[in-house]
Amino acid sequence: MAEYKMTRAASLAEAGLIGKMGVKFVTRTSVVADGSESAAGTVTAGELRVRHDAVVIAAGLGATNRLNIPGEDLPGVIDALTFIEAIKTRDWNSVPLGRRVAVIGAGNTAIDAATQAKRLGAESVMLVYRRTEADAPAYDYEMELARQDGIDFYWQTTPVEILGDGQVTGLRCSNVKGDETLIDCDQVIKAIGQAKLGPALGEMFGVEIDEKGRIRVDDEMRTSAAGVFAAGDCVNGGAEAVDAAQMGKRAAIGIHQELTGERVTFAGSGVSQ
Repeated sequence: MAEYKMTRAASLAEAGLIGKMGVKFVTRTSVVADGSESAAGTVTAGELRVRHDAVVIAAGLGATNRLNIPGEDLPGVIDALTFIEAIKTRDWNSVPLGRRVAVIGAGNTAIDAATQAKRLGAESVMLVYRRTEADAPAYDYEMELARQDGIDFYWQTTPVEILGDGQVTGLRCSNVKGDETLIDCDQVIKAIGQAKLGPALGEMFGVEIDEKGRIRVDDEMRTSAAGVFAAGDCVNGGAEAVDAAQMGKRAAIGIHQELTGERVTFAGSGVSQ
C-alpha cells in the first residue's frame, strides 16, 4: 500500500497491537510444497497443517506481469510493487527515480506509482494505458488525485518497445489508428497486474481453484481442504485492503466455529447468525 495512504509507522503499530494479543510472527520463513528439499527458513504446507488446527492462506498475488516487449529488462525499468516497497521502507537511497517517468497501466497501483514518483520529485510523469479512460480500472477519485498531481495521460496507447542503450531513453508506442508515438522518458514503471498464485497454492495445499486461478471458498472462507481457509487477493483475484480485511474476519468466524462449534458473527460480515 502506498505511503501516502498508510504510513509504515501505522502498519507497524497495527502489527504491534496484534502482537500484544498473543499472535506470534514467524518471519524469514517460506512455505514450500511437500517433498521439497529441506532448507533453513522453510516449512512445508503439510507441516503447517499437521502443527495447526487451522491454516489460513493469505498469500496475495505474485510477481508483476511481464510486458513481453523489447527493452523490458533494461536498467531503468522497474515494477510498481518494487518501487512502492522501496518508498514504504524509507530506504531513500535505494528508491530509483527518473527525471521523466512513464508508468504503464491504469489501475490503482499504477496511480499509486505515478503519484509517488511525482511527489518524490520527478520532473514529469506520464501514465500510459492501452484502453480508454472509461475502461481504466482505477477508481475515479484515484484518477482525480493523479490529475491534481500533474500526471499526464496517454489513452489508447500501447507500448511496443522500451528504447535505450544501457539505460532507458524512451518508450515507443502505437495508438488504435496504428500511429506511432515516442515518449521521452528515462524510467519505466510497470503496473499491468500481477500473476495469480492460486494454481501453485492449490497444488501445494490441495485446495480447489476456479477457472480464473483463484482459490475457491465458501462464505466463511473455507477451502475444499479440511482445516484450510483462504482470504484476500488469492481468493478475489485482486481487490482492496479493506476487502482482504473483511475476508480475514469471515475466516475467523469459520475457524471459531470449526474449533468450538459456536456460531458467531458481526455487523456487516455478510455471514448470517
